[in-house]
Amino acid sequence: MEAFIILGLIALILLFFFIIQTLFFIQHTLKKIDIILVETDIKLKKLNPLFNSIHNTGDIVEKESLKLKNKYEFRQMNQMNQMNHIDEKIDSTDELASLLASSIILGIKFLKRR
Repeated sequence: MEAFIILGLIALILLFFFIIQTLFFIQHTLKKIDIILVETDIKLKKLNPLFNSIHNTGDIVEKESLKLKNKYEFRQMNQMNQMNHIDEKIDSTDELASLLASSIILGIKFLKRR
């Protein structure tokens, strides 16, 4: 009977030893995961200005394209209403140039951030 008690105590001690070792291993792994998450958070915060620039440039391009669309529709309506009259064409090269410049600026900013 005493042998069973001693064997039970040894088994219990071994069980506690393995449980403690497992908890230390889990703690070590969680510390590594925490370090990885902090590094990832820092990298994502560095990308925020890039996303903001893309968003702002997208807003500018959207406004310019809306202007171009409105001018095109206006010109089409004028052509339909005045088919017999010679109509001067609306020059939209300035808007097209600003749209192209905005695209180039966006590309340069993107390449600089990489």
